[in-house]
Amino acid sequence: AHELKTPLTSIYGYAEYVKYAKASEEEKLEGLTYIMEESRRLAKMSEIMLSMRLYEKESPAPEKVSLNAVATHLEKTLAGKLREKSLAIRREFETETAFAEETLLINLFRNLLENAIRASRAGDDIVFRTFRREETQIFEIIDFGIGMEETELERITEAFYRVDKARSRKDGGVGLGLSIANLIVKKLGGTMAFASSPGKGTKATVILQHPNNNVKSL
Repeated sequence: AHELKTPLTSIYGYAEYVKYAKASEEEKLEGLTYIMEESRRLAKMSEIMLSMRLYEKESPAPEKVSLNAVATHLEKTLAGKLREKSLAIRREFETETAFAEETLLINLFRNLLENAIRASRAGDDIVFRTFRREETQIFEIIDFGIGMEETELERITEAFYRVDKARSRKDGGVGLGLSIANLIVKKLGGTMAFASSPGKGTKATVILQHPNNNVKSL
């Protein structure tokens, strides 16, 4: 409720100011820009909260998925955010396919990559890696950004928890991305863990079971 009330109050306040106050054109533009930013954040929050409800109800339909196709889709989706900080996603795929529900995989990696983008410094690479070990497939999203303390790592998958509230608000984050990612991993029957060091970056590791048969063709 607090997460919804705060931006709504700000939006109303700025709208009222723009409508009734004797503000300059520059001040009006500033107010409208803030209204747009907060509206976009609310829209994203609504989408994510709806997604959480859907993930709680739906049963995934596993299939053989092209990881290069997933990565290409994500790079296009996140192109603006990557370009803004001059970032690049570096693929290190030992295998080109995964066995999972494609939509869930895309949403999982989008949330992990968005988190990595927010934490990264301008000009860095973000590593997107996958490999198999026996009956499991391991995925890693690695950034070399600001990193986190151990106490923060323990809470990052909590809904609405933000490591850096000021940066998260500026970037449109609402503290639900990693909560969604955690929910998706559980839905896929896997596990997720994070390792991080302040000033050195963060690694998100997802481990999924990889069946050897009964896989639908691409």
